[in-house]
Amino acid sequence: MKLRTILLGLLMVSVSVISTGCATSLTNMTQTRVLEPGQVQGSIGFQTDIHTKTISGFADAAKIAADQVTDGSGEISEETFRRALDAALLYKFFPISSSPEVIGRFGVWDGLLEGVDVGIRYNGSVIKGDVRVGLYESPDRAWAVTAQLGYGRQGSVASSSIEWLTLTEMSRNDFDFAVSAGWEYPEIFKAYVAPRVLISTISSKPKLSQSVRDRLPESLKGLDPHQFFPSTSMVYYGANTGFLVGYKYVFLNIDLSVFRIDFQPVVINDVRDYGGWVIAPTIGVTGFLN
Repeated sequence: MKLRTILLGLLMVSVSVISTGCATSLTNMTQTRVLEPGQVQGSIGFQTDIHTKTISGFADAAKIAADQVTDGSGEISEETFRRALDAALLYKFFPISSSPEVIGRFGVWDGLLEGVDVGIRYNGSVIKGDVRVGLYESPDRAWAVTAQLGYGRQGSVASSSIEWLTLTEMSRNDFDFAVSAGWEYPEIFKAYVAPRVLISTISSKPKLSQSVRDRLPESLKGLDPHQFFPSTSMVYYGANTGFLVGYKYVFLNIDLSVFRIDFQPVVINDVRDYGGWVIAPTIGVTGFLN
């Protein structure tokens, strides 16, 4: 099969994943002060991810496709294939998309520092749990500082089409650490800022498929399957900021996540730079029960 057909398939994959859920949860969506034992928080939000590298990657792939159609002769080069694969992978790891997210938090213990609560969240792509410890709370309970450690698991980070093209099966684990500082006006307004580091490990294993190998350029057929997409990791550095406004039990929740991403995986035996900035605004509703 000609590489022109493969490229068109890659571009179709790129467009199709735009409508999928966000790759990971970047929201905060909670007051800084930990919940008291027995207190419950429930939130539902709508997160949108915009990644700078995805935008430029798709533009490059679109230009490549346009040039090939205009020329109308010959097969597509290996470099064109690699760049188109870049675009497809970028759209899978960092889709420009919107997705709902459901969050639950539960106060569990007040015997350590200023208390401990736990949370769980799901956005259609990843399920994440966390433990949060209160480090400081002012006597009037207006100011608070907390530390949070979380873990998330995503069973599949690539569609079957991309797994075939890279001859790899992928899974992803997120390790999340944040410190949050916040202020609240009792029962009406809560604001916070939370510096945060998130480390994602992406595990891969070769997926040998002779039918796929037969469709690749001759220059790529001899590569060891481990060289197509080895296990790797990415790191998010940034912060969440936001506020909750409402009364007593129900609040409108506005959250903004801004992160720099360091991500340089090996793709087909070549280091690619998928780093960039991601901006993820979220709007939702949060409720508290005592």
